[in-house]
Amino acid sequence: MKMNYRSFQSNRVLDKVKSKSVFHCNYTITPYVGCEYGCVYCRKCIEAVTPEKSPDTILIKDDAPNILRKELKSAKKALVCISGYQQVENEKRIIRKTLEILSMRRFPVHIITRSDIVLEDIDILRKIAEDSWCAVSFCINTLDEAISHIFEPHAPSPKQRIKALGKVAEAGIPTGIALMPIIPYITDSKEQLEKVISTAADMKAGYALAAPLKLEDEYRARVIQVIKRHFSKLLARYRKMYEFGPLPDVRYSRELKRKIRPLLDRYDLPEGIEPTYNLRKTKQVRIENY
Repeated sequence: MKMNYRSFQSNRVLDKVKSKSVFHCNYTITPYVGCEYGCVYCRKCIEAVTPEKSPDTILIKDDAPNILRKELKSAKKALVCISGYQQVENEKRIIRKTLEILSMRRFPVHIITRSDIVLEDIDILRKIAEDSWCAVSFCINTLDEAISHIFEPHAPSPKQRIKALGKVAEAGIPTGIALMPIIPYITDSKEQLEKVISTAADMKAGYALAAPLKLEDEYRARVIQVIKRHFSKLLARYRKMYEFGPLPDVRYSRELKRKIRPLLDRYDLPEGIEPTYNLRKTKQVRIENY
């Protein structure tokens, strides 16, 4: 799909996170509204259409760095999660400018991405890692290119992501895989899980995060349509598994954990990541004139 890009005036960039997550985010920053990757289980790819945005349009928060400067003056220092690398980042460099500001303020940062464009920011991410704390988590739920194309049609290939993970690790920046979402009966076989985990370990991943597919109301119908089109024999199982909510039934979740944990142990990959920054040692630098 050919995407259109439009400037968008936003009043806020730094969003507080109200609930805990495996990424330990206290704040999130999303410089772009919408996503070109077309992942069927992602809210960003189906954000509500507004007068400013159509389904094939990505809104760019051009003034995000300036807004962030103002917001950080009163923000309590805590972990900032950033996602949403788009191809236009190569031109706009909004995430880059955002990272530079966070670095000056010595805020810890966690990047969650499917994009290898993050490699353009290795230098600033290394500095953040040295001065405060930084990690880069690559979302990879399968190495099967055909399956990946069905569920993430326009995202960088799993091979590109794994290669990028290796380069981030070589740079000395903590990095790992977000094995999510694990798609029931499609990417959850022991063979597929082991292939992703072992390959990530070979590329010096330092941890793994894992979670099964959630079917939130915003994209539930979209996922079911894809299952119906490409995996029709699984349709009845999905309807039963997700009958009572967005999470798969408890029995499935327990079995999935019992399958993943021995694999993580075998390849010496810790389950989850624990930020290790010390806020007392990360004194902020004034950036009024930056």
